[in-house]
This record gives sequence, structure tokens and C-alpha cells, in this order.
Amino acid sequence: METLGCKQKILLVIYRGLIRSILDYGAIAFDSMNNTNKQKLDSIQAQALRIVCGAARGTPTAALLVNHRFS
Repeated sequence: METLGCKQKILLVIYRGLIRSILDYGAIAFDSMNNTNKQKLDSIQAQALRIVCGAARGTPTAALLVNHRFS
């Protein structure tokens, strides 16, 4: 499957390297954020995963996370 001219595996590597690594690194700091900002971060992560796998907008974030955790 190709998305925006890139293969899905390449997009997944980019997601893990740029987005997921920042979220993991800053997890302790993010813990003290207010809920509004946490929701914004969750939204960015979900949007990135939807782009990677070509999922529809209504796809639950939990399903996206489970699908790409082990791939």
C-alpha cells in the first residue's frame, strides 16, 4: 500500500523515529500537563498513525496503536 508516494514501512519508521520517540522521551514531562494539551498530543499521534496505515478518520486510536505496536 502506498500513501503520499511513500511505502507504509517507510512511513512507520518515520512515525516511530520522529513522533513516538519524542512522546516516549517526554513522557514524564507530559504527565504534568493539563488534559487539553494531552488531548492535543493524542490527536497528533492518532493522525500520524491514520496516515501511516491509511485508516479512515473514525478508526479508534486504540486499534491503530495495537496494529502498529508489533509491526
